[in-house]
Amino acid sequence: AKENGAEVLSLLLTCSPGELMRRIVLEDRKKFKKATSVEMMEMFLEKYDLSSPVPFVDTLTIDNTELSAADVADQIIVHFGLKKQLGSTDEIG
Repeated sequence: AKENGAEVLSLLLTCSPGELMRRIVLEDRKKFKKATSVEMMEMFLEKYDLSSPVPFVDTLTIDNTELSAADVADQIIVHFGLKKQLGSTDEIG
């Protein structure tokens, strides 16, 4: 992406293990083709380090356990100095 003039921003979203297991089975995950079973997520967590930022890359890490998607989006916008588009986080649930 950088070679094509794009800016790469590194972001790591985390949540508590209990919240992750609660969210993993939510119906709306299926439309995004995300992992949808506790067993699948446990396998991913055993095999991959999904909770550490990329080494040597400035990464914004947000624990979104108790945050709405709109609140997380606002934090990202502020941290990276992005422009908030009118209505862009109003539809995030």
